[in-house]
Amino acid sequence: MKTFLTTIAGLLTLAGVVSCGEDNDNCSCGESNTPIALAGTRWKLAGIVDVKTCKLRELEPKDCETCYTLEFNTDSTATGKSVANITRLYLLPEPLMGIATMVYDEEVGNVRLYYDAMKTISSCVGTKSELKLCDNERNNYLLFTRRDSLGFDFSPWALSFQ
Repeated sequence: MKTFLTTIAGLLTLAGVVSCGEDNDNCSCGESNTPIALAGTRWKLAGIVDVKTCKLRELEPKDCETCYTLEFNTDSTATGKSVANITRLYLLPEPLMGIATMVYDEEVGNVRLYYDAMKTISSCVGTKSELKLCDNERNNYLLFTRRDSLGFDFSPWALSFQ
């Protein structure tokens, strides 16, 4: 009986260490059991996080207010902008992110890294202030931070700046 209780205690401790939840200090890309409301929220990319080293790589251009952004239309769909292209994100039935327009901006800053990361997204974990779009190996993730305003609005058919 003592061995059984010790084993259970060990498993519970391991589960507590591995879970991501609402812990913002954790740089893993685990599952979140707490759904968050995304409709109407706006997000800007902080960078790409390496889970093993917890290092954040910011993407160039950094001084571009509209670059690497997302605005959720519903809780499962978002429209965004890379550097020059409009992007789309669909979270259901499974995460899918791609380019909706085709302006050849791949030589600008680190947008090529962004496009490559978009192709590998397999899960999404969010809190009220952070959104992690995780790759299929869970080695890296696109880290977005919530913004009250991005200085522009997306419409379904065109991008209009305020």
